[in-house]
Amino acid sequence: MNLGAGSSRRETRVDGGNWQKGDASSATLSASYEVDLWGKNASGLRSAEAALRASRFDGETVRLTLVAGVANGYFQLLSLRGRLTIARENLDIAERVFKVVDSRVRNGAASALDLARQKAAVLTQRAAIPPLELQERQTLFALAILLGRAPEGFETAPRPSPVSPCRASPPAAGTVAPAATRSCQRRSTTRRRQRRCPPRRAPLCCPAFR
Repeated sequence: MNLGAGSSRRETRVDGGNWQKGDASSATLSASYEVDLWGKNASGLRSAEAALRASRFDGETVRLTLVAGVANGYFQLLSLRGRLTIARENLDIAERVFKVVDSRVRNGAASALDLARQKAAVLTQRAAIPPLELQERQTLFALAILLGRAPEGFETAPRPSPVSPCRASPPAAGTVAPAATRSCQRRSTTRRRQRRCPPRRAPLCCPAFR
């Protein structure tokens, strides 16, 4: 259906006479109808509806892909942070063992070869940390981009802090403490007894040595 309207005005002057004015207006209305004998228009409508549904499904696919990417990146980030924590703890242990071996070498209880081996172990543990830190930063930046955030200053959660088994909270009543906790408790009890009883008098004054 088409609808149109128009208006015009005309002024004329013949041989120096008076001006003559004329106004004209027009309006048109037309309608057409196409008989869908072979189902062309109905098929086109169904095709357009199917294309709309496909576009919606594509949008859901993109959304699920984004959610899966964010979840995988977050779990990978947590894994890398856990590995970093373990690597730093291993480095701390290796450095403490190195100090012990160095002290034994100075006192003649160990050889220089033992010291060199422990130094190599310390260097190996120290060299394993920078690649993990780089992977952690890359994963964090990729996660920020997936979330539409700027990588600078982006953080997900507090970093895990290592907890020593000896400093862990005591188990609840009726539960069995882990083996590491029980071992720490035995060492703590032994140290308290040794503080109360000097080593030379321990067999005489402490019931644990009788």
